[in-house]
Amino acid sequence: MKELELLRKIKSVTFSTSWKNEPYSRIIDVMLVEGEKLFFVTGRGKDFYKQLRKNPVVAITGMDENYNMIRLKGEAKLLPLDQMDEYREKIFLANPALGGIYNQEQRDILDVFYIDSGHGDIFELSSHPPRRSQFSFGLGLPVPWGYQIGEECIECGQCVPLCCTGAISEGTPYRIEPSLCLECGKCSEICPVDAIIHAKML
Repeated sequence: MKELELLRKIKSVTFSTSWKNEPYSRIIDVMLVEGEKLFFVTGRGKDFYKQLRKNPVVAITGMDENYNMIRLKGEAKLLPLDQMDEYREKIFLANPALGGIYNQEQRDILDVFYIDSGHGDIFELSSHPPRRSQFSFGLGLPVPWGYQIGEECIECGQCVPLCCTGAISEGTPYRIEPSLCLECGKCSEICPVDAIIHAKML
């Protein structure tokens, strides 16, 4: 899957978790991608490990050298015990630098986690205007994003010049192109009839 391969290419990305209603972030290497599965490891003694076991939902963010930013939210699952040694070996073979930290006798402290379903998006920040596309795997359709204009629209046009990416076009009602919407909310604030609502609120 090209989106997961992009995360693997970036390799060192930010993994965010939640613990007792507080956010935690750290840089973790994407160690392996197979089809629609992403694999990473962490030591059983780490806070990260405990957070994953208590609340497995993670948010991952990375950016490549071309300013393509990728975000992914999914559930991190502990690999079954009968597959653990096989995937540890695969991961050490695919990531030789890891062997410089953990020798053969130390490797079993690292457990393998995988993500096989999630939603995400990619921002092409180097394009003008920036564009965003969504992806999902192992799930249904991606969650909606951006602002949408409802039937209450009176076609006054006040929102059009205020959109920094030119995402709003005329029509009945007016329309916002999702791939260009930066979710700044300016159009929603200015709408005199409250016809512009974030898609997640619909």
